[in-house]
Amino acid sequence: MKYYLTKKPLVILACILACALCPTEARADAINFGFVAVAGVVILVPLTLFTMFVEGIPLSVGLRIPYQRTLKILLVANIASMLAGLPVKILNAELHSLYMPHPLAAYFRAYPYMAVFGALNFFLVTLLVEFGVVALWCRKAKIPVGWGKLAFLVLVMNVMTYAVLAPLNYWATRPRHDVKTFTDDSSWAQHPLTEIYYISTNGNLCAIMTDGSKHRVVIPDSVRDYQYLPQQGLFLYRNCKDTLCLFHESDGQTIECWQTSQRYSMNEVTISPDGKTVAYLEERKDKYDYMSNREPMLFDTETRQRYPTAIIFEDTWRNVLSWSDSSDTFYIGKRKWQSETQQYLTTVTSLTVSNNVIVAQQIESQPRALIEAYGRFGVWFAFHHDSDNYIDIRAFYGLGSCIVIKQDNDKWYIADNPGLLKLGTRCFSDVCLLENGKEFVFSDSKNGIYLVNIAERKVGLITSGECFITLTPRYKQNLRNWETEEY
Repeated sequence: MKYYLTKKPLVILACILACALCPTEARADAINFGFVAVAGVVILVPLTLFTMFVEGIPLSVGLRIPYQRTLKILLVANIASMLAGLPVKILNAELHSLYMPHPLAAYFRAYPYMAVFGALNFFLVTLLVEFGVVALWCRKAKIPVGWGKLAFLVLVMNVMTYAVLAPLNYWATRPRHDVKTFTDDSSWAQHPLTEIYYISTNGNLCAIMTDGSKHRVVIPDSVRDYQYLPQQGLFLYRNCKDTLCLFHESDGQTIECWQTSQRYSMNEVTISPDGKTVAYLEERKDKYDYMSNREPMLFDTETRQRYPTAIIFEDTWRNVLSWSDSSDTFYIGKRKWQSETQQYLTTVTSLTVSNNVIVAQQIESQPRALIEAYGRFGVWFAFHHDSDNYIDIRAFYGLGSCIVIKQDNDKWYIADNPGLLKLGTRCFSDVCLLENGKEFVFSDSKNGIYLVNIAERKVGLITSGECFITLTPRYKQNLRNWETEEY
């Protein structure tokens, strides 16, 4: 203790380093360590000085010692309590993730109570640590004081500082957003209602209206991705084992079409209008088992037989497969980067099936007569943005995730970003402006699907799930879905 009291420059340096290395928002995902370190110094040094000067008053009066004499030991005590608060912060973060409800309305109702609970944890640890440091100092400095009196002084010291800093901390770290009302449901949705297809939390494909009514399980199987042909009442979906399956909505029959360990998306599968043939792109390795291409394969849903086409396409990871409105022709759209023009070039090839013979022909224009199929086609972030002539909605993923809504000269946000750096604790994605132009749907990383009334800035939970679609042109398949890569 004598070392800390006599080496004042080293004590100050230790305080600055502790503030720099242990800022309250120094998380692993902060990335910019320099910024976090400077932020820690800028924020914690003034707070530490304020705490020292305020706590010195009751301590000097209670122990009947000069005020200046208390400042040195209080500096040590506050550094110690700050370091002891690091595991408390980790504990609070774990309790936050375990016990805070996921739906936004319940989350924001519970947030003040969780914030108070976290502050009490810090308060108790601060009392214990500062009592120990001050008690040890009094013993070595031979200052006569009883344990009860010293405990009372430490309690008064921290009540004075926490009465100021706890509300200030809550105000600075609470989530910021521009939503006026959060509701537990979406029963207020405007009519006519929109039907939404989505994957539920237990993996089934379900459907529900935007007001939360008419919920039904569509596919009672584990679904990872899907496309829907409403005119035929057919679903193509990829289950939890990556097996491509065909589901008949009329009788609930499921047919396994393709068992594979190959990585593929629903862009690379399609089905004929009569529901008798499924086409998909199967991987073909070269002789070095390194570069892979794709061969269209046909699966007969009646005989359960596979038929190769013997036509190899270069794998560009931009292949889109779609059947025409005729049962004998389907198309492959390929998108490839052209280094000469610095642009993507989309080519379309038609494949016609006639007497078990496949005829391939490259065509110049986008076919118009495609089968009507709906799904999450294109790149994964293609659904982070939606707009019309009057409104623009964009979901930003990752650090600082939020949804930004722009309408005329108005701009507002939906976010869940507690903490000083506002890094966010949930990611927002998949915004979809409804056809009425007054509402939109979005999802988040906590498996919530929400409805937003734009004019009233009201957000309500529709259901819990992910990967939602509506039967609108936004989710309709075409051979150029990969051209929606703007972000």
